[in-house]
Amino acid sequence: MASTQRVVVITGAGSGLGRALALEYAGAGWAVVAADLAPETAEATAEAVRQAGQPATAIACDVRDEAQVQAVASATVAEYGGFDCWINNAGIAAAGTVERMPIDQWQRLLDIDLI
Repeated sequence: MASTQRVVVITGAGSGLGRALALEYAGAGWAVVAADLAPETAEATAEAVRQAGQPATAIACDVRDEAQVQAVASATVAEYGGFDCWINNAGIAAAGTVERMPIDQWQRLLDIDLI
């Protein structure tokens, strides 16, 4: 990696908006760290970034676990020397009203979306 190349870490990078962001940053010349709960989708995004000609790393990460988030940061610093941007994209949605949502589903939504 050239010392002037910028590095972005994206949580929830395995699909949807996270993957689109990864490819957009790659198109602008950034190295991408694709973090996702599902390691196989993180790797698919990283491979797409590599095919776009930029360095990429896939890391499995559950954003509800602070130790895993810290591990992503540490791995990024170890591999790239740091990062220029961190995008907290990981998130989930639930259908229905809050008063009808089971408390465990509500807690999971809060844990992931309000990191």
